Amino acid sequence: MTITVARRIALDASDLHKGQDATLTVTNSRPNAPTYLIYSLTGLGETDIPQLGITCGVRRPTLAAGPVRTNAQGEATFVVRIPAVNGNPRVWLQVVQMHDASNVVQRTIRN
Repeated sequence: MTITVARRIALDASDLHKGQDATLTVTNSRPNAPTYLIYSLTGLGETDIPQLGITCGVRRPTLAAGPVRTNAQGEATFVVRIPAVNGNPRVWLQVVQMHDASNVVQRTIRN
Protein backbone atom coordinates (compact mmCIF):
# COMPACT_ATOMS: atom_id res chain seq x y z
CA MET A 1 0.00 0.00 0.00
CA THR A 2 1.28 3.47 -0.93
CA ILE A 3 0.34 6.50 1.13
CA THR A 4 0.55 9.84 -0.65
CA VAL A 5 1.08 12.93 1.46
CA ALA A 6 -0.35 16.05 -0.12
CA ARG A 7 2.13 18.85 -0.74
CA ARG A 8 1.29 21.99 1.20
CA ILE A 9 2.38 25.16 -0.56
CA ALA A 10 3.77 27.74 1.85
CA LEU A 11 3.12 31.45 1.31
CA ASP A 12 4.87 34.23 3.20
CA ALA A 13 4.19 37.94 2.70
CA SER A 14 6.03 41.08 3.71
CA ASP A 15 4.12 43.93 5.33
CA LEU A 16 1.78 45.77 2.97
CA HIS A 17 2.19 49.54 2.64
CA LYS A 18 0.11 51.78 0.38
CA GLY A 19 1.89 52.75 -2.82
CA GLN A 20 4.85 50.43 -2.21
CA ASP A 21 5.90 47.04 -3.54
CA ALA A 22 5.24 43.97 -1.42
CA THR A 23 7.18 40.73 -1.76
CA LEU A 24 5.43 37.38 -1.42
CA THR A 25 7.43 34.18 -1.43
CA VAL A 26 6.22 30.72 -2.33
CA THR A 27 7.94 27.52 -1.22
CA ASN A 28 7.13 23.81 -1.20
CA SER A 29 5.03 24.00 -4.37
CA ARG A 30 5.08 21.96 -7.54
CA PRO A 31 8.27 22.56 -9.51
CA ASN A 32 8.03 24.38 -12.85
CA ALA A 33 4.31 24.98 -12.45
CA PRO A 34 2.12 28.00 -13.20
CA THR A 35 1.26 29.69 -9.91
CA TYR A 36 -1.33 32.38 -9.22
CA LEU A 37 -1.64 34.90 -6.38
CA ILE A 38 -5.21 35.60 -5.32
CA TYR A 39 -6.62 37.90 -2.67
CA SER A 40 -9.86 38.71 -0.92
CA LEU A 41 -11.08 41.81 0.87
CA THR A 42 -14.03 39.92 2.36
CA GLY A 43 -12.26 37.26 4.41
CA LEU A 44 -11.95 33.54 4.76
CA GLY A 45 -14.31 31.11 3.08
CA GLU A 46 -14.39 28.26 0.62
CA THR A 47 -14.61 29.16 -3.06
CA ASP A 48 -14.40 26.62 -5.85
CA ILE A 49 -12.00 27.38 -8.70
CA PRO A 50 -12.98 24.68 -11.21
CA GLN A 51 -10.33 25.75 -13.77
CA LEU A 52 -7.67 24.62 -11.25
CA GLY A 53 -9.63 21.78 -9.67
CA ILE A 54 -9.40 23.29 -6.17
CA THR A 55 -11.35 25.00 -3.45
CA CYS A 56 -9.46 28.04 -2.20
CA GLY A 57 -9.65 29.37 1.35
CA VAL A 58 -10.88 32.93 0.69
CA ARG A 59 -14.27 34.42 -0.16
CA ARG A 60 -14.72 36.21 -3.48
CA PRO A 61 -11.11 35.73 -4.67
CA THR A 62 -9.57 38.14 -7.14
CA LEU A 63 -6.49 37.44 -9.23
CA ALA A 64 -3.65 39.69 -8.04
CA ALA A 65 -0.80 38.29 -10.16
CA GLY A 66 0.22 35.37 -12.28
CA PRO A 67 0.84 33.05 -13.66
CA VAL A 68 4.40 32.93 -12.38
CA ARG A 69 6.26 29.69 -13.03
CA THR A 70 7.93 28.14 -10.01
CA ASN A 71 11.56 27.09 -10.29
CA ALA A 72 12.89 23.51 -10.13
CA GLN A 73 12.75 23.64 -6.31
CA GLY A 74 9.08 24.71 -6.27
CA GLU A 75 9.86 28.30 -5.27
CA ALA A 76 8.61 31.59 -6.69
CA THR A 77 8.45 35.26 -5.78
CA PHE A 78 5.67 37.72 -6.49
CA VAL A 79 6.36 41.44 -6.27
CA VAL A 80 3.13 43.43 -6.35
CA ARG A 81 2.42 47.14 -6.00
CA ILE A 82 -0.03 47.86 -3.18
CA PRO A 83 -2.64 50.41 -4.28
CA ALA A 84 -3.37 53.59 -2.35
CA VAL A 85 -6.68 52.64 -0.76
CA ASN A 86 -8.83 54.42 1.82
CA GLY A 87 -8.39 53.39 5.43
CA ASN A 88 -6.37 50.39 6.51
CA PRO A 89 -8.24 47.43 5.05
CA ARG A 90 -7.41 43.82 5.78
CA VAL A 91 -6.55 41.54 2.89
CA TRP A 92 -6.36 37.74 2.72
CA LEU A 93 -3.77 36.31 0.32
CA GLN A 94 -3.35 32.81 -1.09
CA VAL A 95 -1.34 31.11 -3.82
CA VAL A 96 -3.00 28.49 -6.02
CA GLN A 97 -1.80 25.98 -8.58
CA MET A 98 -3.49 23.16 -10.44
CA HIS A 99 -4.97 20.91 -7.70
CA ASP A 100 -3.18 22.70 -4.86
CA ALA A 101 -3.36 25.80 -2.65
CA SER A 102 -1.24 27.47 0.00
CA ASN A 103 -1.99 28.65 3.48
CA VAL A 104 -3.96 31.90 3.70
CA VAL A 105 -2.00 34.95 4.89
CA GLN A 106 -3.86 37.91 6.40
CA ARG A 107 -2.32 41.37 6.33
CA THR A 108 -3.50 44.94 6.95
CA ILE A 109 -2.65 47.54 4.33
CA ARG A 110 -0.90 50.38 6.14
CA ASN A 111 0.24 53.90 5.28
